[in-house]
Amino acid sequence: MSNHLLTVLRVLAALGIILIGSTLQAQSIGIKFNGGNGPGGVFGTDYPPMDPTEVAGVVAQANWNNAVGNMVGENGAIGFSIGPLTDQNGIALTGTSVTFGAVYTWTTGLPDAPGDSRLMGGYIDSSHVSFTVISIAGLSALTAGSYDVYVYSNGDGHNGRRGFFFLGGLGGTVKECQDFGPFDPTAGYAEDKQDGNGGNYLHFTQVTGGTLLLLATPQNPNDPTDNGFRAPINAIQIVATP
Repeated sequence: MSNHLLTVLRVLAALGIILIGSTLQAQSIGIKFNGGNGPGGVFGTDYPPMDPTEVAGVVAQANWNNAVGNMVGENGAIGFSIGPLTDQNGIALTGTSVTFGAVYTWTTGLPDAPGDSRLMGGYIDSSHVSFTVISIAGLSALTAGSYDVYVYSNGDGHNGRRGFFFLGGLGGTVKECQDFGPFDPTAGYAEDKQDGNGGNYLHFTQVTGGTLLLLATPQNPNDPTDNGFRAPINAIQIVATP
């Protein structure tokens, strides 16, 4: 085999690796909830919206959608809808939107920095007797198949607070997230695997459907006397599965 042919084959092989590598990043939508007003913070100053170039998340991506809201109070409510949502490449996906309602926004007290720190800096929250509801529509524009859902949950109190997260609403898949420690950007993310060790995100797999409904509440659905106190949501990430 001639040296010229070997050179051509090597170039083609390298090109194939590059092309394969370029298809490995799954299509995804990331939504960051911009909290504010605590502890001692003010929305937009302690944790400004994420810049499109910032990369963060368990499945690292740029172009996080900023869902903005200010705290209303214990007896109030916040409700917002934004769309269309952009994917990890910054492309707006026609027909996509997120609508959410909660009674609080708050902050974790984590020092602000671009990327994961900013992603986990603020959150929307329930009270001990209320719930948070999030609806994400138009996901058929992301994928015609199934997708995984990552729910990031880390509040400002780390004394074993826990909340319950229903994917699909009441009667859907439910997982408990136990917030045993503050998020550490140098250590990264820790999945709550439902084994009692806690974590700062939940992972739902092989989800289908064009509309995603998430209900977060401190109340244990199997024990009315078991109240986890709060159910924070910092962010949601939806990642198409191959």
